[in-house]
Amino acid sequence: MRPSHWHVEKIVASDGNVTVRVNGKLLHSKVAPLREADKWASQQPEAPAYAIVGAGMGWGVQALLKRFPTSKIVVLEPVPGLIPDLQSQFNGYNGSIRIVSLANRINASVALSSIQQHLGSDYRIVEGYPNAAEWDNSGIVDRLRFRSKLSQQPPRVLVVTPIYGGSYPIAQYCVNGLRMLGCTVELLDNAHLDPARQEIDTITDRPDHKQQLTGILVSFAAERIAAKAAAMKADLVLALAQAPVTSRVWDELRNAGVATAFWFVEDHRLFPYGSNIAPRVDAFFPIQCDEWTDELSKQGAHLHYLPLAADESIHSEVELNEFERGRFGSDLSFVGAGYYNRRNAFLTFIDQNMKIWGDGWRSADGLSRLVQEDGRRISTEESIKIFSASKVNINLHSSTYYQDVSPDGDFVNPRTFEIAACRAFQVIDERSLLPELFSPEEMPTAGTLDQFRMQVNSALADSGYRQQTTELAYNRVVADHLYTHRMEELLGYVFRNRSPLSHSAMGQVSVEKWIEEAGDDPDLVEYLTRFRDRKRLTLSEIAEEIESRRERLSSTESVFLLMNEFYKWGKEHGVI
Repeated sequence: MRPSHWHVEKIVASDGNVTVRVNGKLLHSKVAPLREADKWASQQPEAPAYAIVGAGMGWGVQALLKRFPTSKIVVLEPVPGLIPDLQSQFNGYNGSIRIVSLANRINASVALSSIQQHLGSDYRIVEGYPNAAEWDNSGIVDRLRFRSKLSQQPPRVLVVTPIYGGSYPIAQYCVNGLRMLGCTVELLDNAHLDPARQEIDTITDRPDHKQQLTGILVSFAAERIAAKAAAMKADLVLALAQAPVTSRVWDELRNAGVATAFWFVEDHRLFPYGSNIAPRVDAFFPIQCDEWTDELSKQGAHLHYLPLAADESIHSEVELNEFERGRFGSDLSFVGAGYYNRRNAFLTFIDQNMKIWGDGWRSADGLSRLVQEDGRRISTEESIKIFSASKVNINLHSSTYYQDVSPDGDFVNPRTFEIAACRAFQVIDERSLLPELFSPEEMPTAGTLDQFRMQVNSALADSGYRQQTTELAYNRVVADHLYTHRMEELLGYVFRNRSPLSHSAMGQVSVEKWIEEAGDDPDLVEYLTRFRDRKRLTLSEIAEEIESRRERLSSTESVFLLMNEFYKWGKEHGVI
């Protein structure tokens, strides 16, 4: 996980050159950074182009250019404070080197297109300092990995929905995004089990019986996942928050070599169960970055921050007839559940032409006049019409303990992206992760109720401002915040160190089989054992792992590199 803050400290190394420490981590040697850079460059195989993730002070880039002066280079630097120095250092290299910031997702897709245009189709992705990619906050590195590794033969993915809840529609959006990337996708829809879940409450009032029946239902749902994954030969099982997956099934999938991922689209402060799931899956994707995620990372969980998005095939501007405009239209609107803070906050708009849509608003003191159609649940299609018919959409994130606007809100809810994708105007409460997604010109924010009211009144009085802001927000979503972008990033992260099982025809072999065939060669057995957690492996993956480490080659490693070169030659000449 990338840090929530950056502390950059430049220090003089023993040889007199400058090295740097970021958040207590040395990016280069504190003794001889230039000698270290020369050694690193000597271990990189020649390529026409390189994407270097994390350059630090740029010593490695200089050494690589010295070794391969005709190669093109893009530096992808995650530490914002190092960007100016790198730009200044490589300003005079006639365009052969480009510096790209990985600090946020604004313009990430534009940067990605520019990177690929500069590098071409034949490039290597290497880390300039260890684990630099973990600090990427733009999604660029993993999306680049997907395009270089998986785009020609995308993986087979099983997407698992919850039985009910707010994350249920997000599962379908994931399916749509994955299909846009060319993946073979199946949706395991657990909504069919919701009547059985509801029936439990009508059968018994005893807590022990309810718990037992619920456990049976969840176990049945989880077994469906394992069975379906085996039937479709899934490379990846992706579950959304509250999906009914048991620990035993997670273990069964991983033991079968199937990649496992969980998108935790919940606030962990309200739903702490994510702490139990994170260590059991290959990749855990939260929508928050804080002390909780830092602690999970320290415990060994593989986490990657992944914000929500919009589905362009569903969330889009719609034409409304006169009846729909009368039914759904208003100066102000809100779509969502009646949480504690919203019940208090919306009293400030009681004098305005406002409509409140959604459930959980019954007995909301003072707001009954604003609640529409008896406070029923609103469908996605109806939400889109409400967004489009309203002059101003209020987007206030929920809280069960703050009186109105949360002073420490972090994650950004799906409504933010969906309203913008519908070319509708919104005012949103301030969120710490919002500036990495939208600029202030694209997304008006309010930190207090007074600011909310001021922003709303200004927007209602100026249709030109509403239209201009709406267009900027829409363009940002289409450019950087679609589920296609998120799924490309997710797959790039999941398969960064492994290949999908269905790609085995491209040279992938069972690690256990290799170990078995190694027989009485103890050095080979010992070496292969380090890859046991990957289940299956290719020669090229072993070669990449060897080349990425800054160590002297063993005889076993030298043989693997030679075998990989023979394999590549055979593929190029049609012999293999």
